Amino acid sequence: MDKHHFRLKWLFMGLGSLGLLLSVFVLPQILTLFEEVWLAMPDQQSNIPIVLSSVFTAIMAMCLIGGILLARKQRLAHTVLPVVSVLLLLSFPVGTCLGCYYFWYKIKVVNN
Repeated sequence: MDKHHFRLKWLFMGLGSLGLLLSVFVLPQILTLFEEVWLAMPDQQSNIPIVLSSVFTAIMAMCLIGGILLARKQRLAHTVLPVVSVLLLLSFPVGTCLGCYYFWYKIKVVNN
């Protein structure tokens, strides 16, 4: 196993685990802290915090699953991780670095 494969599996598993822990323990606290703001929104916009937290949790779960698949050397990892990497590119700076690192790895190492 080359060093980039080793680093990427731990980075994806670490980011996914940390993100899931944050979404379980910290995100509910943030939502209750700003509960007055959410209640002041019109009915159509009141679901925005729940949708955003669900999307964050889903991305972090996919990140963890992709890291586990990469550790087990499953081909499905190279189907899941490009999707996750594109989504992570939007979260500056950690997600951007990890997404770019995965795409560099995919282009230079895996495809050669």
